[in-house]
Amino acid sequence: MTARQELIDLIIHQESLCGRTYGTRFAFRQKSDLATQTGTLIRDISRLTDDTYTHWTPNAFLSKRTGRYQGKMYGHAEENLKLITTFVVDIDSKNDVNGHPIKPRDFYLLDKDQCAFEPTAVLSTPHGFQVYYVLKTPVYINAQKHSIRVAKKVSENLRQYLVAQGFPIDMACNHFGIARTPNSDNIAIFTPENIVDFMAWVDWSTKYDGGQKPASMGFQAVKTNIKLISQPWYKLLINAKKIAGTKGQIGRNNTLFTLALANFASGVAESQAVRVLQVVNARFDAPLNDEEVARTVKSAYSGAYTAPKRTFIRKLIHTYIDPALTDKDLFVGGVWTHFKKKREDRQRSHYAEWIADLVDFLTENCNANQLSIKLTTAQLQELLGIGRSSLAEVKKALKGHPVLKLTTVRGRFGGVVLSYTDRQSLLLLHEKQAQQKQKNATQLALFVVGVDSIVEAQEPAVNADIAGFHQVEPRAGTMRNSP
Repeated sequence: MTARQELIDLIIHQESLCGRTYGTRFAFRQKSDLATQTGTLIRDISRLTDDTYTHWTPNAFLSKRTGRYQGKMYGHAEENLKLITTFVVDIDSKNDVNGHPIKPRDFYLLDKDQCAFEPTAVLSTPHGFQVYYVLKTPVYINAQKHSIRVAKKVSENLRQYLVAQGFPIDMACNHFGIARTPNSDNIAIFTPENIVDFMAWVDWSTKYDGGQKPASMGFQAVKTNIKLISQPWYKLLINAKKIAGTKGQIGRNNTLFTLALANFASGVAESQAVRVLQVVNARFDAPLNDEEVARTVKSAYSGAYTAPKRTFIRKLIHTYIDPALTDKDLFVGGVWTHFKKKREDRQRSHYAEWIADLVDFLTENCNANQLSIKLTTAQLQELLGIGRSSLAEVKKALKGHPVLKLTTVRGRFGGVVLSYTDRQSLLLLHEKQAQQKQKNATQLALFVVGVDSIVEAQEPAVNADIAGFHQVEPRAGTMRNSP
């Protein structure tokens, strides 16, 4: 068996899967196919004996969520992962950060006190290397996606460790995306005995973080009422001009994407965010075209992301603004603490959130002449996304509510009636809603009219308990960050 086939078999874990389905992998015969998404869906292991593939996804995706539509493949997204079998680190240059040539064996001569794990294989690419760390057994992804979050934290710490050793690594590259396919020409070193158990990686990652439990294992940033567009780091980036970015270095797209996420997390409308970032982009020495700016904003507002991650904010600031700036200079307050899951990820949402949904629903659909709406019980359950037992709890919680009233109508044509307690309550809520829209429009106008004036303006006092910011990584398989 050739080294290539042995390495691929090791990555696929054909033997350890014991005949179970291993999911779908995406393979491409040339790099240009990545942009057009015209490759091969690999569901049969025997097809990987073909030595003509140049790129692939070493980790497997759910077959039922992958396929081909109008000639283009779809489904290579992080939420569709089925198995994680490999960590891949992309080295974007043949030289280290000091300009010295990198040799494949350098990845085996690192400080064992900091990381005792060696690569399974090192692939030589036209402009650098790709380092494969194959897991001893595959990690199965459950419905809650906990394994993905933990594995991403391990991968991020592995990259940070290699960066600290002087290797030029694209920290913004996808963790479980597309990589170079091992073939007879690019395998520089292959050590099949170097396979490590996933929990051993988790233990190492925890120690590398100073003994702190990975944030992805149930610890996320707490949101507060402080808008991210009022943060010091935002104002520094929004006025930066000399942002370009080269291979292996985050740049204009990353900056605009981070700023767009800040707008999204601050409740700014997408159309207004596009206008703001077009002004910011125009200040760059080498601006992007307006279509690219709009695409970047659209991606930030897609719902796949929550808010900017501090890791990216620091890297942008230290690369293009001032490497001496600390977190105290960039963030107002900020602590990491346990945070509730997203509503769609929780089995039971909080009653206050359901009631708030009902208030919003009535505010949008009622007026001064119509203070109530009649729904069937099934329609109300669908509106809130809850079951009958939870709806009964909501009804109990609504007793004595100052604004909202829910009345049950019995009989064949019965259901529930949602209504305001009085006309004044409705008018008051509409007034507050209009005031908030006006406030958002005024704040955005300041950015569009004169971005420079923001830094000079005196900031009002803000709450000191602003939390850290959490960002969901770009989806696995995104073509832009592919090697």
